[in-house]
Amino acid sequence: MEDRLKHFSDVIMSFDKNLIELFQLYNVYFVGGAVRDIINGKDKVVDVDIVAIEPNDLLKALKHQFKVSIIPLDLDFGVYRVYFHEKEIYIDISKMQGNDIYEDIERRDFTINSIALKWDGSKFILVDPVNGLEDLKNKLIRVSKRKNLIDDPLRIIRAFRFHAELGFNIDDRTMQYIEELSFLIDEVSEERIKYELARIFNAPHAVTTISKMYDTGVLQNIFPFLRAFKGFSSGKRHIYDLWSHSLKTLENIENLVNTRKFHFDIEESLLNKELEKDYTVLTAWKIATLFHDVGKLFAFDEINGKVTFYKHEIYGSQYLHDILTRKKLSKNTIDVVFRLVRYHMYPFHIAMSKQNINITPKIYLKLKKELGDLVPIIFNLFFADLISTSNDNETKKLIEMAKKIYNQYEEFTRKDRELKRFLNGNEIMEILGLKEGPEIGRILHVLREAELSGNVASKDDAVRFVKKLYENKNF
Repeated sequence: MEDRLKHFSDVIMSFDKNLIELFQLYNVYFVGGAVRDIINGKDKVVDVDIVAIEPNDLLKALKHQFKVSIIPLDLDFGVYRVYFHEKEIYIDISKMQGNDIYEDIERRDFTINSIALKWDGSKFILVDPVNGLEDLKNKLIRVSKRKNLIDDPLRIIRAFRFHAELGFNIDDRTMQYIEELSFLIDEVSEERIKYELARIFNAPHAVTTISKMYDTGVLQNIFPFLRAFKGFSSGKRHIYDLWSHSLKTLENIENLVNTRKFHFDIEESLLNKELEKDYTVLTAWKIATLFHDVGKLFAFDEINGKVTFYKHEIYGSQYLHDILTRKKLSKNTIDVVFRLVRYHMYPFHIAMSKQNINITPKIYLKLKKELGDLVPIIFNLFFADLISTSNDNETKKLIEMAKKIYNQYEEFTRKDRELKRFLNGNEIMEILGLKEGPEIGRILHVLREAELSGNVASKDDAVRFVKKLYENKNF
């Protein structure tokens, strides 16, 4: 422990020695995640939380002595973020809750975040009245008081975020409190929930945490439609109910991502592409995976004794669009989730079409237009979906079909990249005497289809083709 405190001292001292002396002068305590992480073995922190009896005086001193920007985060509780312009750090300063540090600690979320350190001029003094160090050692997430969850119900979700990110277990009594109080999540703003969900889904093994959230009823309080998943049969070939199938599919996707052994290659940059703060394409992919079959709740039908779910991907994508809009996700994130759910059955529809399991130029261009760089993600999702359904001969046959279809898509991609376009939009407008408009785009699309199929092999062919196309209005 002395080594970790010495390390924490070195980390803090690396900020600025004058800063530490200023903190000592204003009776400051270091608290929260930075203390937890450094004690737990982390070598570097960029954000530090401190509490002060009177933050305003400290803020004035910081502004006088350093180049900083001060942003109020919560004026009711006296919380401010201080950015140091010349250093890659920021410090969150909050007003001490209660009469002293002990009362402040007792009000904090979890014991592992309730360890305080105070600089006495030569070393850090440890303040740990709720045994946070012991819980940190035992990798345990525990609340010191049930009331702490009531005071801020977001902590119910945050417990699972720490479970996902740190790999710690949640204390049995804390879990009991969470189950009893999960209904309080309704009082939490969507923006705050959204942040915690991102942190959970971004964890490498989110499926384990999400399963626990469901078992305690927490996830259903965030997404009420999930209450119907348990016990809902999702088709005759499915060996799991809808909830278990959804979890299994997410587990398969996480295994692919964590091992980077994709069935169909995906660029790393695509997965890391930011859609909004805290949400990447990978985050959206995991969300879409967990909810990919929600449309079955709406599409269920029974015809002549046969259960069907026709168009469940259409029902599901639209429903999720509305739900995630209310959950305050960005248009970019919602668009990726929408398209992944909307087209997750598309490889199946291609395989079951009358095209002899071959991609035509028309199908290729539709995939390119609707999905773009999401195509390999769709095929990986389809693969994970299949092996979470059953392991029968039909599943194996569909897997082989999917591989063949994707190879054909890759071949068309190469051909599309290399094959010259014989006419552009301006040339088509001049040939047909048209003005710029959506019909030019449609003509270009049909022309490209003809070029890829080999029916148009020269510029003269292209001119004759578009003239006849426009004459027959066949676009």
